[in-house]
Amino acid sequence: MLPSRSTGSLGGLDVQTAPVGEILGAPQAAAEGMVLRGLLSEGDSGGGAASSAALTGLLARPPAWLVHAVLVTNQLLFSSLHVSSKPALAHLPPLVYAAVRLALATPLLGLAARAEGALGTLDRADVRYLLLVGAVGVTLPQTLIFVGNDIAGPPLVAIMQPTIPVWTTLGAAAVGLERLTWRKAGGVGLSVAGALVLVGVWGLDVAGDSTALGTLVMLVQSGSYAFLLVALGRFFRSRPAPFAAQFLCTLSGLVLACGAAAPWARDTAWAAVPPWTWAAVAWAGAAVSFGAHSMNVWAVRHAGGVVPSVYVTLQPVLTVTGSVLLLGESLRPRHLVGFCLIVGGLWALLTAQARETALRRKLQAGSGVDLVSLGDAEAGGRAGPRGARRGGGGARGQGGRV
Repeated sequence: MLPSRSTGSLGGLDVQTAPVGEILGAPQAAAEGMVLRGLLSEGDSGGGAASSAALTGLLARPPAWLVHAVLVTNQLLFSSLHVSSKPALAHLPPLVYAAVRLALATPLLGLAARAEGALGTLDRADVRYLLLVGAVGVTLPQTLIFVGNDIAGPPLVAIMQPTIPVWTTLGAAAVGLERLTWRKAGGVGLSVAGALVLVGVWGLDVAGDSTALGTLVMLVQSGSYAFLLVALGRFFRSRPAPFAAQFLCTLSGLVLACGAAAPWARDTAWAAVPPWTWAAVAWAGAAVSFGAHSMNVWAVRHAGGVVPSVYVTLQPVLTVTGSVLLLGESLRPRHLVGFCLIVGGLWALLTAQARETALRRKLQAGSGVDLVSLGDAEAGGRAGPRGARRGGGGARGQGGRV
């Protein structure tokens, strides 16, 4: 099928380098739109059908403001998870909490994947790939975040989440999805430094056993989630099926999480769990595991893996805000300093990508050669047997990038 170019841009910025490209196959461009068409009533009036078509088109080729809004909303949801889960962990063990959370999210993802209509297009190699990715990229981050919270508390969890952009940038550069420049590396480092200032890392007792163990747990948690972002970004180059991918990954994570939680589940006093704890688990499953992670996959589909991960550095800012409003904590000067550093890091990363995009477009205008498509063809040649089997990536259409 012939590819068509996506018209969207993330504030005018391409978040991938030329080898990843902007190519978006026309039938695959509406992958997210299929979900809406499957979930909406087929008996719409003419006006309803027109509204549905407009909405599906908006999701398939989103404008910059929508991608930014989704990324910020995700961080609001993830931050609310830290606040709501901490008291609930006193009534449910961390692994049980994580397993119930995934059990609530998986059927919702299955419905979305069915409406998307892409499950039947995946071959066995795709399914094996996604199940393996989910075994690492879903099981570990969605369980260890509660283990780390239970061992060392929310401050350490907040400190370690901003390391995700570091691992994602390095991973994306290693597999050729992102070109690492000094400016990008500086932007990521600045964002991480802001997060560390925000939580007051210098005041932690790093010599304590709980802190040391919690740090180890959260290093694995953040690294495994970065692995998920990079692996899905690579997968979407030839298979833009976000909900099908997330469903299979989560299904794999659910099976493994249930197995790990079984010993603790047998000892849990289920009748003594208060209703508000179940409400917190339901929120974690529906709003975060399904809503936020699905939106994150959608954002990776349109913006690549690195920029969505950089937005993780907003979590400490939002967590502090929630603590001030809900827990009565006071705002300290380091909170403002940390916020400024985080915003500065985001700006450095995005301006670096803007310069790359402007240079490619300038060279393309002067030479008449479609540098983006040429880059995609080169990327397909590097994809190995999997890419060769699918026609080198270019013929199938690449994941569009906003």
